[in-house]
Amino acid sequence: MEFLIILVVLAGLGIGIWRMIVTIGSAPTFSSAESPKSRTVAAVLGFFLGVLGVHRFYLGNIGMGIAMLLVGWATFGIWPLLDWIIVLCGSARDGDGRLVTNWAGAAALTVPPASPRPSTTPNPNEAASQRIANLTDIAALRDAGVLTEAEFETQKRSLLG
Repeated sequence: MEFLIILVVLAGLGIGIWRMIVTIGSAPTFSSAESPKSRTVAAVLGFFLGVLGVHRFYLGNIGMGIAMLLVGWATFGIWPLLDWIIVLCGSARDGDGRLVTNWAGAAALTVPPASPRPSTTPNPNEAASQRIANLTDIAALRDAGVLTEAEFETQKRSLLG
């Protein structure tokens, strides 16, 4: 039992040391924005391929992914298990420092723009414009000799109602 406790402590120290090595010379960048990455995808990848660090590659943490790929198996699955719990709890960050909190990813948050609904009430100006255009058309047909004067008057009365 003591061996397991010592192993967990050493694994934690190893993770901390590795994080310091990976981030030397760069200040941590934490953003208040939500990550577009899906927490569900990261959790599933972490569960099935956590020892290989595939979920960290997915989140954009390439350095952490490489570290897990190289030494994740040496921790007897403890490091990937703890990292999987971090993802499940919503404390994991993507490569840009944004929290991965959304279970469905950004695609589910994106609301498509509303398309304008066709008006159910007729626009009086539009209807009048259409009547004038139709009246002009039948007047042109009358002037061209296609319609007689009587046919023109019949069409005109039906348009003007």
